[in-house]
Amino acid sequence: MTDASKPPAPRPLRVSADMQSFRCNQKGCCCHTWDIHFLADEALRLASYAPEPYPKKLVHGAPTQEVFIGGERRLLMQLNTVLPKRRCFFLSESEGRCEVHAQIGPEVLPHLCRAFPVVSFDVGEEALEVYHDAVCPEVLNVIADHDGAYDVATLGGSEDADLSDRSSRPLVPRHLSIGDRMLAHEAALAVRDLLVQAANERRVDPMRLLAEFSYSIADVARGEMFTLFDPETDPHRDYGAFEAFFDQCVGSHQARALYSLIRNYQRFVFEEEFPDNWNDLEQHLEFREDWKDRVDPLREDLQTLLYRFMAHRFYSIFWSSRNYDHIAIAYGNLAHTVATAMRFADGFCRWLGRPLQRNMLKVALGASEYFYRGINVPANAMLWFGPPPNEGEPEGAVE
Repeated sequence: MTDASKPPAPRPLRVSADMQSFRCNQKGCCCHTWDIHFLADEALRLASYAPEPYPKKLVHGAPTQEVFIGGERRLLMQLNTVLPKRRCFFLSESEGRCEVHAQIGPEVLPHLCRAFPVVSFDVGEEALEVYHDAVCPEVLNVIADHDGAYDVATLGGSEDADLSDRSSRPLVPRHLSIGDRMLAHEAALAVRDLLVQAANERRVDPMRLLAEFSYSIADVARGEMFTLFDPETDPHRDYGAFEAFFDQCVGSHQARALYSLIRNYQRFVFEEEFPDNWNDLEQHLEFREDWKDRVDPLREDLQTLLYRFMAHRFYSIFWSSRNYDHIAIAYGNLAHTVATAMRFADGFCRWLGRPLQRNMLKVALGASEYFYRGINVPANAMLWFGPPPNEGEPEGAVE
């Protein structure tokens, strides 16, 4: 093979240092209930490995849609699944494994199957940005199993073959914005790095950090400078008002909606504290104004998990829609995600009749991540906390 015909060398990867220990639990929790849209050519190839007459059943009447990926029009297809759990046809219920992966090899699977929970982005730098989706229970385990700083490493493209394969189709963010303010990639990454640093320094408790983050991002949305713990801006930030806002976020959803989504998330939960039967959980998800009596986010062992979770979410600054065609700054619902996790955690305490344990909060954080992936909330209903934008053209636009 000549040099000209050699495939390009794998790109370096910028990734959470701890996430290098991530391994799939091989329990198939990501292989049912979701409506997953594959690239049509990959879906058809996967269906061809099913024995007759199943290939036709998998694609007959399967929903399709056209999207733009990297400026190209592509066709997506949602393969038919096995009822009643909408299970992937190739998932072994008895062993929880993918039969295609086990019997033929991962190379014939759609890239989305091989990549999850990893998503990668090409922001024009030498290294690709690589993130791990916190919906995945094993990602949450990696976050929770360490108490130290959330460090980021840059790996050579050949150092981790599995991660390189998962990251082999990076998405390209084009036009990024916070609120109505356009944001250059470099500026977005600079904001991200400051936030991760703040979570690692732990100068203030996690709730104060979340408030500081929310005020600072609201400033950027108005075209002002991004500042954290600035002596000039701190006196003008009403943290009592943020606390009241956060409490409203905790109580902002009906118990039935929370219960409906978390029943689907149950397949991701393997902690021994949780029973198999969740039928009586709904009544305990009703909002209680005294939730802090059972869920104290300032408890030391819970603080370390919250710092780590927030650092993970700060690091994962870019995210894509389920249809690939839109990439955005992934900070819009972070305060809501933490607040809804507090709601789930309080429900777990009342349901299980025990004080909040670290594992229970970990599950609550994952369930809240899943909740906000499962509902389509209009952008203007997920505003960052902060005073209304100034009239006229904002000053100090982010470059």
